[in-house]
Amino acid sequence: MEQPKGFVKDSHIVFRLRQAIYGLKQAGLAWWRQLDASIRELGFVCLKSEAGIFQYQRTGTNIVVAVVYVDDTFFCGPDKAILNEIKTRFIERWECRDLGNLSEFLRMRIICCYAGIENSFKMAAQEDIWQDTD
Repeated sequence: MEQPKGFVKDSHIVFRLRQAIYGLKQAGLAWWRQLDASIRELGFVCLKSEAGIFQYQRTGTNIVVAVVYVDDTFFCGPDKAILNEIKTRFIERWECRDLGNLSEFLRMRIICCYAGIENSFKMAAQEDIWQDTD
């Protein structure tokens, strides 16, 4: 980071930033730390195998999974009451909105069914191939 023009007084001065500035390489890490802290406040625990997946489970309730990728987040679980409570608390903390039921995430089609969640990698890949040949 360089000092702005007209401000350069001594090339040996080092400045310490109090907060991250968007556009710097450190901004993403600062954002991730804030998100990680706030999602843990909601009661989630990060998986050891994958940094972007969090799980939530209170005694006697079903599990809720939160998936975070860059600035996209979704919550899934079988208990709609707990899911809505968590989403409401998350929305209060972060400037975001609930887009309803998930149908696609990272170019994967998501199909919700009673047995669980299915995704359709094959269909998305085939669509990409057909679009490239047209």
